Amino acid sequence: MDELIFIVSNQTNIERKTAAIMFTDIAGYTEAMSQSEQKALEMLRKKRTIIKTLIDDHNGEYVKEIGDGTLSYFNSGFNASSCAKELQKEVNKENLKVRVGIHIGDIVFDNNDVYGDGVNIASRLESLAPAGGVLVSRNVYDELINKDGFDSVPLGLQSLKGVGRLVEVYAIKDEYLVIPKL
Repeated sequence: MDELIFIVSNQTNIERKTAAIMFTDIAGYTEAMSQSEQKALEMLRKKRTIIKTLIDDHNGEYVKEIGDGTLSYFNSGFNASSCAKELQKEVNKENLKVRVGIHIGDIVFDNNDVYGDGVNIASRLESLAPAGGVLVSRNVYDELINKDGFDSVPLGLQSLKGVGRLVEVYAIKDEYLVIPKL
């Protein structure tokens, strides 16, 4: 009997780097979808149009859309946070409520997607953020501390689901941003 031999290659295009990761999602999207699919899709299209332009304007990379959420990354916490502030200002004009989480950390690029602890922390920060708010980790806050136009409110150490350690969290403060109740 002839033997079949399968050769599996472990060679992939994996790259690792440190980046500022930004997660966003639309607050109330699931409820909006259950009430009016057309209205929910309209919300999604509005956000998509606004965010893609802003990510480009702030030298970011749009990675993907996950339902009503987005994943993108930037070369600095300053660029990501500037984008997030502008995003909140623009979506507010459209009566959209968006949550944003940003973290600087190690990410792994594999087949046009990104993974890693840095991505997970940004995702968990987004889920903690209030509608209309931007939460950042201490890593991002340290980049913003001496930058004009950035003020923040410390939210202390937070336990983030699945992270396995406490993360120091800050809410970016601005006239049109929502700060969580302490």
